[in-house]
Amino acid sequence: MILLFHTIVKHLIIKKASKTYIFDMKASDIISKKVYAIEEGNETGYVLNFSLDEKNTKLKFLVVATLFEESEMILKAKDIVAISDEAVFVTSEKQLSFDANAFANNPIGKKVFSVSGDYLGKVVDVELQKDVTKKIMTQSCEILPKYIYSSGRDCLFFSKSKRKMQKSGDVETKVTIQNVAVPFKQKFQGEELIGKVIVKDILDDNHFLIFKKNTVISPKILINAKEKRLLKALLDNSR
Repeated sequence: MILLFHTIVKHLIIKKASKTYIFDMKASDIISKKVYAIEEGNETGYVLNFSLDEKNTKLKFLVVATLFEESEMILKAKDIVAISDEAVFVTSEKQLSFDANAFANNPIGKKVFSVSGDYLGKVVDVELQKDVTKKIMTQSCEILPKYIYSSGRDCLFFSKSKRKMQKSGDVETKVTIQNVAVPFKQKFQGEELIGKVIVKDILDDNHFLIFKKNTVISPKILINAKEKRLLKALLDNSR
């Protein structure tokens, strides 16, 4: 059965050549997926985080936690063969590399403001169409990435009347964000924790490990915490 699976997926690689094949999905759904190397037939680790490019327009790479060395490796988006509902597939383990200077530009959990000072909530997810960012979703609105005014480690700014300088430097063009809703106040539901990192192992009442230290909080983890009544523990042990 395993040999048959290996043959089918290897055929997919040959048929698709080296072109990346990614299903349309939310970026948060990629986190925690297992990563398999086709040529070696091995499970190499699991997805710990993801990174968009500087302009938040494309998936740049995945951060993969390896199984045995427990190190964080970089898997470039161009080297991904496929992402299914169950796992991420690469051609070879050799395509995972170590980069001490790599910064994961994951917008989930970041605060979003308009340049006029309106708070638009926090980013709760990113919808990808193949490896291209389709839209960035906050608690109160959805905005196309082309309307990002600036993006940093802590927050994103959008402009309702963004000015984009052309190459000549003399002419300005304006684009407008449409249907940006004014956010409403909500009681704490935990969405603010998405994108933060767990700084301490979290155990249940029976002292079983539920959430591991250094794990990035995803919507799935948040739902699990609510079901196990560990939302407060998640709040106290994340940054």
